[in-house]
This record gives sequence, structure tokens and C-alpha cells, in this order.
Amino acid sequence: MPPYASISGYPVGTICTLIIPNGHKDGMKLSRPSLFQVSVPILIAAAGWCGARAQSLEPDALRRSAELHQKRATALGVDAELGLAEEQIRSALRETIRRSGGIDHPDVARDLRFLADLHRIQGRKEEAEALLRWSIDILERINGSWDPDLATSLVMLGDLCADQKRADEAEQLYLQAITIRTQLWGGAHPAVAEALDHLSVLLRGIGRIAEAEQAELRARTIRTNLLTALGDDTLIVEP
Repeated sequence: MPPYASISGYPVGTICTLIIPNGHKDGMKLSRPSLFQVSVPILIAAAGWCGARAQSLEPDALRRSAELHQKRATALGVDAELGLAEEQIRSALRETIRRSGGIDHPDVARDLRFLADLHRIQGRKEEAEALLRWSIDILERINGSWDPDLATSLVMLGDLCADQKRADEAEQLYLQAITIRTQLWGGAHPAVAEALDHLSVLLRGIGRIAEAEQAELRARTIRTNLLTALGDDTLIVEP
């Protein structure tokens, strides 16, 4: 398949970035600006194309291949795909470390976070936590305390702590992520709403209903105001 190939009329680069949510094996429909539906066969074809490109050991190609293997695992329920995703992301990680001459690189932190997510899916929670903490350490060292990637890693670590019934630690991680995102983009940013969603689920789960409802209301208000400002209530992702 040539570099600028398409599958079923859609650019492979676009297909490679799609997220197939859990339980939606027939694909997903996106609202504007791209109205199309991606089926599992298209996803498989794209994964094969990206897998072939990954043989070049280009880290970005390896990462795209790993992402598609992960999505195929979600869409098709094939655990072997997770192993292939892990193989590809480890190759990307090694190649990035080799090219950068060390681990203090943002792509290393992102690859560690992706690997942690694979381990979480596989139930390897201790390994996932260690990788996330390593990712956080790298990001704090190279980018400081006000970094969007750091906030993402904090939310993921919070989810892991919440799964392990470590509510106090999870709450602090979510609050730290909210603070970072608010400092970077303001309190009305959708990324703040996303972190508030995680916090509200945690608070509701431990019986702090009033606080959970406050977080939910704040997140809903952010989204409502954003849609009102855009003058469009159709800019959403529909399963």
C-alpha cells in the first residue's frame, strides 16, 4: 500500500487515529467535521498497513501500529492483539531511547503510559502503576509541574488507584490534574470537565454524593457553555 493510500476511500492516516469504544464492535460515527462510519474490516486493513510500516522501526509508525492493535483487541475481543500492541510499543520505546540518548524525553513518558494502559487492561496493575509513576517522574523532570501530558498520566494513575480502592490517593491525583489543566487552559476547558468526570465517579462510589453532584454539575456546565459558544450542539462523538 503506497504512503498516501486510502482504505474504502478514507485516508489511512485518518483511520489510524480513530478510537473504537468498548462494546461498539461495528465502529463509531463521528459528527462534524467528519461524517463517516468505520467498520471492523476497515480497522483490520489499516492495522495491517501500519504494521507493515512499523517494520522500518520508525517510532511514530510503531506507535500507530500499537494503537491499532489495541483497538482491534477492544473491537474484536482478541487478547493476542494486546501482545502485538505491547511488542510494537516496546520497540518504539527502545528506538526513542536509542535516538534521544536517554529516557528524559516526552515520547518515552508517553510510551510508558501507553504500555501501562495495556498492562491495566491485562490485569497487570502493579506493573501498570510502576510504569505510570515512571512516566510522571520523567514528565515532571523535563517539563515541570504544569504539563498537559503530566495531567493525563495523573488521571490514569488516579483511575488505577480508584480500581484498587485507594480513594484518598485517587482523589488527590484527580485534583492535581484538574489544577494543572485549569492553570494551563482555564476552568472552562473540556479537559477540565473530563477530569471532573473521573472525580465525580470516585466521589459517588465512596458515598460522597453531594460532592459528586457538584463535580458533575461543573463538568456539565463547562460542556454546555462550550456548545453554546460554538452555536452548535452536534459537536459530539456518538457511539
